[in-house]
Amino acid sequence: MQKDKTYLALLLTGLLTGCGLDSGSGENNDIQSKSQSDPIGRWIYGDMHVHSTASDGHNLMTTVLDKAFNDYGASYITSTDHSGFNAYKINDALVRTTVDGQLILNPAPEEEVHSHDYAKENYPDDKAEVERSELINTLYGHVNQYRQRLNTSQYLLQGMEWTIPYTKEHATLLILDDGNLDSLAAFHQQYAKGNGNSKELEDNLNAVKELEHNHNGKAIFAFNHPSRSHKVKIEDIRQFHNAAPTAFIGMEGAPGHQRNEESRGSYDETDPIIMDEYQDYGIAYFGQTYGGFDYMTARLGGVWDALLSEGRHFSIISQSDFHSQTKDFWPNQYAKTHMLLETESREGVINALKKGNIFVTHGDLISALTFNVSSHDAAATMGETLAVPLGDNIKVSIEITQSELNHNGDTPQLAFVDVIVGEVTAYKDEQDSDFNKPFSDSTRILASFSEGDEGWNIQDGKIRIEMSLPQDHGDMYIRLRGSNNAKGTPGYVDEQGNPIIDLEKQEHSVEAMAWKDLWFYSNAIFISTQ
Repeated sequence: MQKDKTYLALLLTGLLTGCGLDSGSGENNDIQSKSQSDPIGRWIYGDMHVHSTASDGHNLMTTVLDKAFNDYGASYITSTDHSGFNAYKINDALVRTTVDGQLILNPAPEEEVHSHDYAKENYPDDKAEVERSELINTLYGHVNQYRQRLNTSQYLLQGMEWTIPYTKEHATLLILDDGNLDSLAAFHQQYAKGNGNSKELEDNLNAVKELEHNHNGKAIFAFNHPSRSHKVKIEDIRQFHNAAPTAFIGMEGAPGHQRNEESRGSYDETDPIIMDEYQDYGIAYFGQTYGGFDYMTARLGGVWDALLSEGRHFSIISQSDFHSQTKDFWPNQYAKTHMLLETESREGVINALKKGNIFVTHGDLISALTFNVSSHDAAATMGETLAVPLGDNIKVSIEITQSELNHNGDTPQLAFVDVIVGEVTAYKDEQDSDFNKPFSDSTRILASFSEGDEGWNIQDGKIRIEMSLPQDHGDMYIRLRGSNNAKGTPGYVDEQGNPIIDLEKQEHSVEAMAWKDLWFYSNAIFISTQ
């Protein structure tokens, strides 16, 4: 196999000599620093996609925040109740009410007392045609009060889940508040789905251009569950990213709802999409999860790789989409987005998400990751670009800390790590003939490592891998993935290391499947030749 030939040609030295970040234990108070004169920071994790009684959640926001911060160690949470112009009212205690103020409380003790499903079934005609800012402002008072309870290393932000009129699909939207929500409310009024707001592409591109240019770099958005309803295609992502390349930070590489017994991730599309013009590539889009991850991420050489192969700094994040205790894991109980926070502030959280020094995990498969490329005195990590002369030696350094215990009481063990690369060209626009092509032709597994292999070294409880890239590389990106199941594990990982569709797994429950099927993915590092 070509992969094996490439692997054998690599120069493996087998020991990480200290280039890059000291990954520490991965807990919230670990201080990190990069090599040379790079800034100091702290690795944190959090969640940017949670819901409450202010939209269709089944819990008070304060309950969700207590679980996230106190039980599951979040350093940041963004409140993201849905946009829209038709919703149940909430009172000053955040309790859902009818139009005339009657409390809507589920009397069944074994169910969630603030159940939105109960409200829909028993009070179907009591939603009010109200501007969402009324609900957000009520919630925001509690957000501000809750901030006073947090310590100096915890951050609570206010955003919303924006239903984009053009795609009819959702995005996590955050405009940093400076004591009021005027900017968020004004954006909602003009650009949220409903209320006669435009579905035309040009008007929606104007919306994201506003986020890019009108908020002093303090606005970001990311597509949520992009494959769930087959409403988002790569040309949509390219259009929006061309319009807002720094505000549009990425997409959910893995959706929430990971313990929904009806379908993992609430992904229940049973018919894949194969495009006539690219039928030789196989499935282009599929609303099923693979190892808990969206097909756009899990498909090697699929949508995410196609975006990276254009040099787009486009991150994947992993979130809970928490609505209900019956269908979802609590924020950071299962899904974590780890990132390097360089400035201790809410604005620092936004800047870290933009920078993209990020890796994502399920079930705490790993707790810390150092991933760098270097040449001579220059180095780059996830979300960055290393500029080198063509033909220079480039060293890849990986250091992984495994978790001691996850929230299922397990000690997960990493079975393998794939080093994935692809060639980089340039951004595509609508004039390109393959603007709608959701595939990368150059993406490949450059090397794979597992315990017992040359190059897989364990020192001080950390897995250390070091290798060199072939000298004939051009502009490229490099990323990592790994699983707790070995390659060739029936029903979970194929022989090449790709996750298998969750629809075919035979576990007795989705929750059991989720804890058995763990993955991590790193963000990409880019290499530019001069």
